[in-house]
Amino acid sequence: MCEEPEKKKNAHYETLDITVKGDHIYGEIYVPDSGEKVVYPCVCLFHGFPGITSNDDIAQALMRRGFVVLRPYYRGAWGSEGIYSFTNAIEDAIAVAEFAYGAEGERLGIDREHIYLAGHSMGGQTVLNAARKLPFVKGIVAMASFNMAYLFRAKEEEFFKNSILPMGYMLHAGSTEELFLNAREHYRETDLNTAFEDLKDRNLLFIEGEFDDIAPAKECVYPLWNQLKAYHSDTVKQLITLQASHDFAECRTELGQIIGDWLQKEELQ
Repeated sequence: MCEEPEKKKNAHYETLDITVKGDHIYGEIYVPDSGEKVVYPCVCLFHGFPGITSNDDIAQALMRRGFVVLRPYYRGAWGSEGIYSFTNAIEDAIAVAEFAYGAEGERLGIDREHIYLAGHSMGGQTVLNAARKLPFVKGIVAMASFNMAYLFRAKEEEFFKNSILPMGYMLHAGSTEELFLNAREHYRETDLNTAFEDLKDRNLLFIEGEFDDIAPAKECVYPLWNQLKAYHSDTVKQLITLQASHDFAECRTELGQIIGDWLQKEELQ
């Protein structure tokens, strides 16, 4: 008796639930229409601080293009258990990528050879640092990446403490002082200026906003980008500047198109 062919699966959503050090990280999984494909590329998509810009629109756009998208909330953020901190966020990003690379990723049909990280703002800093410890990641997309080390180098610690960190009142992060101490203790190890050796041979896309006054590219990204631009390798590295503010509110459709086009470049395959 002949077996019936497997039925085509429609695009759908699943709940993401990953445990990191005993705490549950929650989020969403976007699974594309199966079509004729057996496996799918995957994007692990991370929000910034504190996470008001969720990037659901980017996730939807990438799902329509055939990507499985994992969109988590860090520990202590938006219902996930545990305590939010900048270093915990990097640990969480590593855990999500390893989830995609492991048995659960196989169940979802994820192609282990095509796992990507993408992050916005503090999420950009997070994915760039996580990728330093994840050699299997195929490429990294960093949108308006924040680099908190530049504020410490510029002696702008009070600005960081008084203007930026209070935005995290909706996070389970302890006090503003605790968040600040976590940043001060670890800013050197998370500094994008020190990431060149770890990232020089990776596929990298930086997307910046010309009118970004929260994570200005000149201070946050250009020092690393200038090193990468001068280094020659077979990987694809690109920096795109859009006529936009920090959240890219002026051009979200274009943002999704750019990310999808870049991830599907032949050179990255």
